[in-house]
Order: sequence, then structure tokens, then C-alpha cells
Amino acid sequence: MRIAKVFLVTLVALTVVGASLASAQTPYIGVFFEVTPDFNGKGETAIPPGAGGEIDSVFFVAYNLNCLVTGFQFAVDYGPCLTLIADLDVPALPVAGPGVTFGTTATGISIVYSAGNVRFGVLPNFKDGTKNVHIATSIVQWSTTGACRNCSVTDRPVIVKENIFFGNPTPVYLCFATGVNVFHPAEGLTALICATVPVEESTWGKVKALYTR
Repeated sequence: MRIAKVFLVTLVALTVVGASLASAQTPYIGVFFEVTPDFNGKGETAIPPGAGGEIDSVFFVAYNLNCLVTGFQFAVDYGPCLTLIADLDVPALPVAGPGVTFGTTATGISIVYSAGNVRFGVLPNFKDGTKNVHIATSIVQWSTTGACRNCSVTDRPVIVKENIFFGNPTPVYLCFATGVNVFHPAEGLTALICATVPVEESTWGKVKALYTR
């Protein structure tokens, strides 16, 4: 398994795309293959495609939430080159613990963090949305297919998208305010395997638009 690098690296085969500076305040959920220890994973990051059968890590980080975060709902299209093995660093059952997680990133995941003792203002398991929020680390396996290993097929996306089981049109996060949880939309970002388009961080729709230019 690759270990997360201390610094962002940029190679040519796998480019992560997130939010541009123009939309710096847009809440978004990004997918990264390399992260810094504080999960400040903004900008382009890249690694070569893994060898067939190799185990690797994918990191999901949210930015610009600016609230007391109580949960997330989203899904991930890993494409044909990656297969999800397990989601780590997410709350486990029961709800009495740090929180609860339903589903997987591949099928659609719903995460709710425990409220702690709200009556006394103790919220130990909520997330500070003024900082980068590490949502999950997913363990994946690279395909043995040659096209995934030698980049004979390029620009394969790994897309953060909506969790269709809950009926929201976009990925969402939950904020705690005045005693209730409120859903807010977030933009799901995209990583590219064997990237050829010179993109900065963006959504898959914006990436696709580059092909028509």
C-alpha cells in the first residue's frame, strides 16, 4: 500500500481535480491520492496508475463548509480501474459511539457524527467546518486490465457524486444550528487517471467541457 506523502506531489499519470480559485468559497468534497498530514490537499496532485492488483489509498476531504459539521451524504464512481475494498476512518456502529455510517462510498455513504451531550454544549465528535474535514480514507485495488496500467485509455474519472438513495441532487453535508441538522449542497470533485487535459481542480462537468475547446 502506498503511504500518504507529507507533501503534495505532481506526476503526469493521475491528476486530481478540485475547485478553482474563482470558486474558493464553494463547499466541496474532494478526492485525493496524496495528502498532507493536515489534509490541506488543494491543488493538483498525481501518482502513476498502480500495478495490477496493487492496494492503494484514496482520501476524501471537504473544504469551505464553515459550520459545525454533523454529517455527509455522497457516493463515488471509482470507474473501471479501481475497486473499493473498504472505507476507513469513518464512524462505526453504534450511534452511542463517535457516530454512525450507512453504506459505502461505492454504493452511497451516509455519515452522521455523534452529538455528544448537546444539553451541556459538549460536541466532541462534531467536525469544525472552518478547517479541512477528513471524511474517509478508502482502500482500493487497481485493476489488472492493461488499459488501466499503461494509459492506453486516458482521462478516466473518479467522481464524487450524489447519494441517490437519499434523493439529493448533489453531495450534501449537514450543519448543526439552533438544535437541528440542516442539509447543504456541496460540489463533488473529480480525479483523473491518466490525465491528458491541463485542468485545475474542478467538477467532472467542467472537465468534460475542456474536450470541446
